[in-house]
This record gives sequence, C-alpha cells and structure tokens, in this order.
Amino acid sequence: MPSRHRAKHRHFRPLNALEIKAVKSEFRNAVRTGFLLDANMETWAAYVMRYKKFDVWECDRARVRYSDDQAVFAAAWKLGRLLVTHDQDFLDDRHFPFARCAGLLVVPTYGSVSMVFANLLACACELVSKGGPLWFHTKIVAQRDFTVKVRSWDKSEGRITGWSYRIALGYRKAAASSCA
Repeated sequence: MPSRHRAKHRHFRPLNALEIKAVKSEFRNAVRTGFLLDANMETWAAYVMRYKKFDVWECDRARVRYSDDQAVFAAAWKLGRLLVTHDQDFLDDRHFPFARCAGLLVVPTYGSVSMVFANLLACACELVSKGGPLWFHTKIVAQRDFTVKVRSWDKSEGRITGWSYRIALGYRKAAASSCA
C-alpha cells in the first residue's frame, strides 16, 4: 500500500545583499585545507595541485616517503593535513579509524598523464580546499564518473554519515573534451 506521507519542504528566505556579503567574506576567510600527497601519487599530481594554488606537501617533506601506511596516516594526523592517495586500503575503518583521520581523499589510478585525472583531482581538492579542520574524521572517494562519495564520523551522534556529490559540469566537460 502506498504511503500518504509527504515530505516536508523547507523554505528559506532569500538572503539580502548584506547577508550575501557576510557569507562571501566568511568563505574567503575560512581556513585553507593542507594536503599531504602519498608516495603512490604521481609527481605531476603535485604540480597540478600547486598550479591550482593548493597548500600541498609531498611525502619527502613530511619524512614518510618509505614508511608503511600506518606511519603515513599518523603523519597526516600530526600535521593536520588531508591525505591524498590512490591506496584503497586507507578506507578500512578497522586499521585506519575515523578518530585519528585528518581527512582522506582517495582518487582512482590512471595509467599515464591524463587531463581527465588532472580535472578530477583538481575538482575533488577544490571541494575540500576550504575548511581545514572541518574535514577531520572524513573519508572521501573520488570516482571516474566524477562523483564524490563522502563518509564522515559525527562524534556527537556517534555514527557515520555518508553522502554523494556530483562534480560540477564544467570539470566534466573539460575532461571529456580533453579525451576527444
């Protein structure tokens, strides 16, 4: 039997010019997110991120180049930097718990230098480029179809919440035109 329950729609009043200005100012002044590139990331990925003006450290600078995954994860936590990697092992919540996660972004592996990968990496990093500590206790997976799946630990409620986001059309079009 079909449900007669109707979802309640929330209506928000439009912001006036002064409120819009305050929101823009707050966004501009938000803490920038620092990134730590795992050793398995291509060197040109660092160039793409620096070109987009992200605050990025490579494993050499953090002194964890030849360390195991646990040490890299711990270094990201100590430095307060979001870890960018190809390694799906970091998604294992038993070995890499949310409580000690400074933020994690897992991107797919592409065989060679690819504008599709560059656009995906740039856009996924753009999504989390502001907010810094806001991304603590969060694991993000960027997928080849330009969707981002986010799982975050809500400490106050004691549960993990998840949501998906479709990357902006501009990045998808740029990636599609570079493949043609």
